[in-house]
Amino acid sequence: MEAKELEGISLTKRESNILILLVRRYIDTKKPVPSSYFDNVYNEKLSSSTIRSILFKLEKKGYLKKEHISSGRVPTDLSYKYFAETAVNELSVIEIKNSIGKNVKDNTDIKELARTFAEDISKKHRLVAFATAPSMLDARLESIELHPLSGGRVVVLCLSTSGRLYEKVINAKQNYSYEKLRYFGDNLTQNYRGWTFREIKVHLHNQIVNARRKVTELVADAMTLVSPALLEIPMEIDIFISGIEWITEIPEIVRDSYSLKVFLETIEKKEKLLGLIDEIMGKGRESVIVFGSELNHFINYLPLAIVSVLYGDPVSGKGVIGMIGGKAIKYDEALKNLSMSAFFLGKASINSTLVKGE
Repeated sequence: MEAKELEGISLTKRESNILILLVRRYIDTKKPVPSSYFDNVYNEKLSSSTIRSILFKLEKKGYLKKEHISSGRVPTDLSYKYFAETAVNELSVIEIKNSIGKNVKDNTDIKELARTFAEDISKKHRLVAFATAPSMLDARLESIELHPLSGGRVVVLCLSTSGRLYEKVINAKQNYSYEKLRYFGDNLTQNYRGWTFREIKVHLHNQIVNARRKVTELVADAMTLVSPALLEIPMEIDIFISGIEWITEIPEIVRDSYSLKVFLETIEKKEKLLGLIDEIMGKGRESVIVFGSELNHFINYLPLAIVSVLYGDPVSGKGVIGMIGGKAIKYDEALKNLSMSAFFLGKASINSTLVKGE
């Protein structure tokens, strides 16, 4: 007999099928599901007593519960998790790739795409959605070039190994020849190639004062010249949030004024939401579904579900797109749409080549 397992509790194939049908029904109706519901929807002919026996076993295993003795059954956190994990396993990469909209194929602005996808996900699912754009700081340096401009200005061009280009014009304290600037660029490339821009920025910040004691005079001069450009690469991660108005459709949140306040503070304050995302994505999986109770975060008592998908890679940088809502989410549809968005964002992050300094 085929069995599936989650957190050590096994289900037979029949139990699994019944459970998934019940969770889907509850998500659609938000009402307890009676055993009579399965008389006409289950593709295998089962007697009423057999169905009741299966539901009783699922209840004993912790997947279902009854709000009242005479009522139907409702899902528990364990059944939502099981349903969500099943949705992850059944995702088709081919289906996701074939679903990419033609209207966004030519748009390679990763920040605008992250904002657009967050808005689309929010409207489609009537939930709060979020998306982050990969930071240039996580890209690795391939080369640095410096070119003279008029008026004693110098343009600094930093190319990452993924092809992203950071451009910044700085005011030099003296005029440099093309040959001297090329020499500076070659030496900086030799010193920093393969480093992330985050590592370079931290190194420059810590070492620029004592540079002449630690490196050659030439490299010290080069570091002094380019440090204004590299130190100005923003440390902050761009995050886009959409659909805050859908909070009113999460009854578990709006019935409690304090819960609503905590929830709003989390999604409106950038550092708090980024901290929450870091904790979720720190689990090291591409697709993550967690409930508030599973987090060490201060929203851990809220009856929420957070569905998120990671995109990108260590070379071009990583981002995440996700949604926040009550636990009764259509996880299969949510994961399909998020994975579809993440697939395209990942492709776009490679093709989004130019980052200009202010």
